[in-house]
Amino acid sequence: MATDLLGTLYKSMSGLDSFTKGLNNLSNNVANLNTAGFKANDLFYRELEGNEQFGSSGDDGGIIPDGQGVTVGGSKIRFVEGELAETGNDSDFAISGNGFFILRDGEQEFYTRAGQFELDDEGYLFNPVNGYRLAKVEDGRLQDINIREQLISEAIASTEITLRGVLNKSATAGTRYPPVDAADADKLTVNVLDENGRNQAVELVFIKTNGSAWEVQVLDTSGSLLTDTFEVDFGSSGAATADTLTASIGFELYDRVDSDAVNERFNGVDEISLQVPGDLTELNDITLDISQGQLLTRGGGAFETISFSTGGQFFIDQDGYFVETATANRLGAVDTANNGVLIDAKVDITSFATITTALNLTGTLSAQAEAGTVYPPVTLDANGEEIQENPITVDIFDSQGNLQTLSLSFVLLSNDSNEVEYQLRFTDSQDNSFSASSTLRFLKFGTDQFSLISSNLSAEYTFPAEVGSGGPGETITFAINLSNDGNSLVAANAESSIDPVSQEGGRAAGTLSALRIDDNGQVQVNYSNGTSARGPRIIFVDRSDAPITDLNVDFSALGSADFANSEIEAPNVNGRASGQLSGFSVRDDGTIELQYSNEDVVEDGRIALALFSNEQALIRRGDALFTIDDIGLRILGSGKDGAFGTVISGSIERSNVELSREFADIIIVQRGFQAASQVLNVTNELIEELYNSTKGGG
Repeated sequence: MATDLLGTLYKSMSGLDSFTKGLNNLSNNVANLNTAGFKANDLFYRELEGNEQFGSSGDDGGIIPDGQGVTVGGSKIRFVEGELAETGNDSDFAISGNGFFILRDGEQEFYTRAGQFELDDEGYLFNPVNGYRLAKVEDGRLQDINIREQLISEAIASTEITLRGVLNKSATAGTRYPPVDAADADKLTVNVLDENGRNQAVELVFIKTNGSAWEVQVLDTSGSLLTDTFEVDFGSSGAATADTLTASIGFELYDRVDSDAVNERFNGVDEISLQVPGDLTELNDITLDISQGQLLTRGGGAFETISFSTGGQFFIDQDGYFVETATANRLGAVDTANNGVLIDAKVDITSFATITTALNLTGTLSAQAEAGTVYPPVTLDANGEEIQENPITVDIFDSQGNLQTLSLSFVLLSNDSNEVEYQLRFTDSQDNSFSASSTLRFLKFGTDQFSLISSNLSAEYTFPAEVGSGGPGETITFAINLSNDGNSLVAANAESSIDPVSQEGGRAAGTLSALRIDDNGQVQVNYSNGTSARGPRIIFVDRSDAPITDLNVDFSALGSADFANSEIEAPNVNGRASGQLSGFSVRDDGTIELQYSNEDVVEDGRIALALFSNEQALIRRGDALFTIDDIGLRILGSGKDGAFGTVISGSIERSNVELSREFADIIIVQRGFQAASQVLNVTNELIEELYNSTKGGG
């Protein structure tokens, strides 16, 4: 009997041990309820085999083999698919199917259904928990996915321009489309690209010739020809003839050098002073020396083809243009009034004259003199003629730069106890006199203080007859300012004293006297009349090392019709600029798409997936990862390959733990544990009773 009781004791103990392990497994499942990609584990129990040695006797005296209790017989990973949840994160992936993502640590592989990834600093998609990299399959081989391996989308040169529209067949010869004065929005502007992605805006211009033909010009935005003109003939049918249906053109592209970088390649030209102002022979050898890039030149006149120069000798012609000595091409420059416009570099040979606009008077007029007194004083010379001592003079100019020297006199008209009045009188070199528009009146308001009440004084003067014309000269009107720089014309009980008179605005015409070019390419000029001016800013360019070649202009969709309004568009121009990587996405078959700023999309392999002929051979490694000892059980593929499943971007797979199932199993384990505990308690009591009865009988 004692032996049977001991066997019962050990069997109940095995139940407690097994149920504890079962509860531990259930606890791990429940704990990973929210672990992405976690696969629940099912625990199995096994009966321990009994034998006749430990059996019990039946009524017939035979031995009945007893079981030896229970033990954990093993476990099985529950690989059913978990619920899919959207995250909106482009680097989160889920699998709808049986496949596993493949992570790599060097050459070691790990497998997971947890698709939460991030981009590291080097562009690899990796698991942030352990740093392992997500793999893609390309040409049957596994590679780590690197989104930044292809940062740039290469440019593609333009090769085709397709024109569509109609031209007026009835237009007269010389008619231009678009017209010369067309607004920018109405110009036929086309953007083309070279193989480096460099962009050039070109304008197409059609000029009607004789009959049914139109000349076609290809211009840059400054109006310079980029290539030779060609012709399209629409024949009697209104469609382009076979031999003019297409045209192949080519030209060079260039970029303007930023003004801040010009001085890195150009040292400028020291000032050249002309010994004889206006003598341009001293500007026949201007050396422009640049260390990098080119100067832009073009022939004189409209629609001349652009050329390039690496520097050399230039002169200034009689019209003020900078001309290259070797080619007679004009030097290109930037219009200072409109920085986006290319012009021919040109300086003004002369500086225009301007009229005198004002005279400035300061000083003191005597309030003590008698009426009729003139200042400066008038005396008689040896011949008895009146002369003025120390005359006050000023030079005035008309719009042609003609000079007249006037003398000024102040005539005291009246002087009483309260008011002083002067007249301002001018006399020219021909003794012609004229007065200011009003008198100078001073009112006394103190012992010897006077206040000027005159205002808005001016004078009008007609220059002498024009030479050779016999007609009158130009009449100018100039203001008379009675204060200047804080000083003013006053009356006082003192001797008269007038400061030198200055004039404003007037100057004679001048001729070019000096020229220099600073290290930013800015031309500065001086003139013989003392004025100076900014000239043009020379343009420096970097030429493309990939010119536009074999650009085909297609006229097949362009026609000519009687009395039609000319209207053309260029809906199709191929080519693209280079682009920067701007993002990525994954299709449901696992294909990785790289998106670029130039709207290019590149396929970069497919996310690798793994299938296993025996999923239970997978070994848990934590972090929802698995490994396998026999790599031969792994089948390599990708999304939409049979049973691998599809890849869903922006989603993750949740844990496949089902709480209702786990709770049910917990209750079962709890009941089993309680029953085994009860058996253990009863058995213990029986053994104790047996021990006590044996002790009492002793």
